[in-house]
Amino acid sequence: MAPFLWGVLGLSGALGACGLLLHLTSGLYALRPELYVADPGFGRHQNIAFNERPYQFRDAPFTAAKRPRVLVVGNSFARDFINMGLETRALTPTQVSYSEIAYCHPPLPAQFAKRAREADLVVLGSGVGSSDVACIKQWIRDLAAIGQTRVVVLGTKNFGWNNDAVMLLPAAERYRYRAPPLRSIVADNRAAAAAFPPDVYVDILALLDQGDGRVPVFTPDRKLISQDRRHLTQAGARYVGAIVFQHPALRWLKPSAGESAAQGASRATLTAARD
Repeated sequence: MAPFLWGVLGLSGALGACGLLLHLTSGLYALRPELYVADPGFGRHQNIAFNERPYQFRDAPFTAAKRPRVLVVGNSFARDFINMGLETRALTPTQVSYSEIAYCHPPLPAQFAKRAREADLVVLGSGVGSSDVACIKQWIRDLAAIGQTRVVVLGTKNFGWNNDAVMLLPAAERYRYRAPPLRSIVADNRAAAAAFPPDVYVDILALLDQGDGRVPVFTPDRKLISQDRRHLTQAGARYVGAIVFQHPALRWLKPSAGESAAQGASRATLTAARD
């Protein structure tokens, strides 16, 4: 019996040591020097620090400047959205205000309601779980009641279940590997896509899907998209943002260099009507 117990204790200790090593190094992929090339911010705390950057916009009032006003509402996924907009410069020509109000909220606070009325676009950015649908629909009704009808609901995102397993793949396979999102996330996303019109719901998983039901783990230049498989790295924000801001509900925020006169007039009309 004693040898068996010693064996169990030894195995437990080895597993604990491996877990500690993975935690301290952000997983095996953090030991890969190629992931640091041209990405000096990459590291164990990179996700957290980068995701907190949008707090600079928290409860920011809109000014009289004639630039589109975007109010982003939600949790760390909403901050990912702001980071996507900053990295792609889609939000550069706008005024951004960020609020952490939860989906299932009490009556809208007065200051928030004021900013919501002033905004040209409200982005509900926390992603959508199946249990969130009713609350988000109530959000949309509450916003409509105060005159705000230009609302976008941002879908959830997920980049698989284990980056360490991906890093163990041969290099020839690793960087082109596409991960299946977790089944529970896919189910939530399917329910949300069915609950909201396509001009309101920005289905991130669908935008990243190339018809195989999977999403990329790395950018085309071999940068990790998500360190924790949920939130975006800086490289991930640039890559995913370039795709997300092509959605018709968001495309108007970042006109192309060849923006037509009609598109420019539409933008000017939007801002003039507000002011």
